[in-house]
Amino acid sequence: MSNTRPLLVAAHLPAPLRMPLRVALGEGHRLAEAFSWADLSDIVRRKPVDIIVADPAAEGEIDVTAVTEVMQTFPKTPLMVYTTLTPPAVAAMAQLSRHGLKDVVLHRVDDTPQRFQQAIERVAQRQPAEQAVAGLTAVLDQLPSEIARAIKQLFDRPKAFASTSDVAAAAGVSLSRLYRTLKEAGIQSPRRLLIAARVLRAHTYMREPGYSVREVSAKLGYTHPRILARHTNIALGVKPRHLRRRMSDEAIVGRLMEWIYESNATD
Repeated sequence: MSNTRPLLVAAHLPAPLRMPLRVALGEGHRLAEAFSWADLSDIVRRKPVDIIVADPAAEGEIDVTAVTEVMQTFPKTPLMVYTTLTPPAVAAMAQLSRHGLKDVVLHRVDDTPQRFQQAIERVAQRQPAEQAVAGLTAVLDQLPSEIARAIKQLFDRPKAFASTSDVAAAAGVSLSRLYRTLKEAGIQSPRRLLIAARVLRAHTYMREPGYSVREVSAKLGYTHPRILARHTNIALGVKPRHLRRRMSDEAIVGRLMEWIYESNATD
């Protein structure tokens, strides 16, 4: 059984490859299956997908162009090719590697359930979220384990937390205790953590040319893009569209960590 956080996997595969993927994911991860390349892009655009698993031969014929377009449209969403070892597939992987493909799993070669699941979890790691949790490590180590665990879950799956009450519920503590414990640790409020987690994930999405601000807002569970705009402004002092190029992952994480602790910052 996996010890990593639950992942959402978007997959476009031929019928013989769907079951091995389902078995590898087990009950710990979720799967959104696409039945066309357009359907796959739509799923990635609408849902908080952690990793794409696709076969260039998903629709019968090898289609390198379709896979390349997905990689170029969503460059920050990891893509893994899962295919059968054939001469056309080898040629396709060679072409795709020139476009940045790094991860391949071969059917009946290295797709035992445990190895397949481990490969998916390794490729799906989100570096900015990990950097944020690393930035909070000194504080998390001082917090009760249940609260520290809830905060890590918040940064892993920000859409799953609609309010500070959800953070308290995930930790199994009262809201007043959550506020008090975080305040004692130097964190101004759980609301700042909530906003920081969403803005960080918005940054990850906005670095992809395939997303509009409205689509990113919807993927994160905001009822209107102006709420995302307000959050990026109070946490970073920029508009959502500026997340595309103006700030690196490191700069975003650093600024968010500062804001979480600032006593005179806007909430």
